[in-house]
Amino acid sequence: MTGVQTCALPIYNYKRPYYQRVMRPRSFAGKIRYRVSRWYDQLNSNRFQGNFRDISRKQKNALISKATELIMNNKISHVVVTGGPFHWLYYGAQLKKRFPGIKLITDFRDYWTGGEGSAMLSAEQQQSEAAKEAEVIKLADHVTTPALKIADYLKKIYPQQADKIVLLAHGYDSDEIPVASATYNQEDLITFIYGGILYERMEFAIRQFAILLGNLVSKGLKVRADIYTFGTKYAEIFDAEGVTSYVNFHETLPARDFFRKCSEADFLLQFRAGEANEQHFRSTKFYELLVMRRYILYFGPPGEVSDFIVQNKAGFSANDGIEEMAFNICNSKKNNSFPGEIMEISTYDFRNLTSQFVRITE
Repeated sequence: MTGVQTCALPIYNYKRPYYQRVMRPRSFAGKIRYRVSRWYDQLNSNRFQGNFRDISRKQKNALISKATELIMNNKISHVVVTGGPFHWLYYGAQLKKRFPGIKLITDFRDYWTGGEGSAMLSAEQQQSEAAKEAEVIKLADHVTTPALKIADYLKKIYPQQADKIVLLAHGYDSDEIPVASATYNQEDLITFIYGGILYERMEFAIRQFAILLGNLVSKGLKVRADIYTFGTKYAEIFDAEGVTSYVNFHETLPARDFFRKCSEADFLLQFRAGEANEQHFRSTKFYELLVMRRYILYFGPPGEVSDFIVQNKAGFSANDGIEEMAFNICNSKKNNSFPGEIMEISTYDFRNLTSQFVRITE
C-alpha cells in the first residue's frame, strides 16, 4: 500500500500455563505439574499491578521508542492507538505527555474494564486496570469504539469525558464484494455458507444449525452447508444430530474468493457464542454479509445482532423457533424472495466511515 510504513515490534508470545491447558491431568507427574503451574502463575500474577495476561504489557519500551522516533522524524500530528491488548492504549497515551501537540485517538475494540476479562482479575488488579483506563480516557483527544454498548458504558463511567467518546462502527469494502445473483440455486438443493473462526462456546449456536439441517432433511429436502474455517471444530455436534454428510469443512479463502462463494449460496450463516457480549456486536463481516443481499440465518443467544437482522427483515433468527426458520427458508426459496435494501447500509462503507473519522479528528 502506497504511503504506509509498517514497523514490527518484538514479538511476545504468551503461553498459557500448564494448569489452563491440561484441566484434568491423569498421571501423577501431570498432577504435580498442574499444582506447581497454578501456584507459579498465581505468584507472578500477584506481583504485577494489573492484568498479568495482557500480552502487550512487555512492549512498553519498544512501542514508545518506535512511536517517538516516527513522530519526531515525520512530524506526525495524529496518533491512533487500538486495543486490546489494552496496555498498548496505556503506553500510547504516554506519548501525549511527551508530545502535547499531537492529537491522540484511542480506539476501544472491546471492553477494557466492565467485561468478562476484567471480572476474572482480583479486586486490586481491577483497580489498577481501572486507573489506567481512566488516565487513557483523560489524555485522549478522541475515544472511538465500534460497539454502541462500549460507547454507552464509557460515557456512563466517565461522564465528564462523554463528549469525546464517539461510535465509529465496523464497515465493509464495497470494492471487494460482488453483486449476488437475483435467483437461488437449483430448486431441489438448499445451500448454506459460513466463513471465519468457530470460537469457543459456540456449541449452542452450532447445535441450533445442526437441528435445522435435520429438520429440513426430515421434510425430504436436499441441503448442503459449506463452512470455511480452520479445522473441523464442532464436527461432533453435526455427527450427533445425524447431519454430518450434509456439512463440508473447507480451508479459509481470500476475501474476494469467499464473497464470490457467498454470492452463489442461498443463505448466509451467523454463529455467535455469547462470550464477551459478541451477540451485541455488529462486526465488519456482519455488514459485508448484509451487502450480499442474501437472507442471514442467526444462531446464538438473542441480542442486538439478531434484533437488527429480524427488525430489518434481513434474515431469520433460530430463537424464533427452528420450525419457523425452516418454513421461512423454504418459502423464500419457493417465492425467489430476497432481503430488501437496508437504507442505512451505505453508512458503513469504508469510504463513508473514513470521512466520518476525518471529521471526528479534525
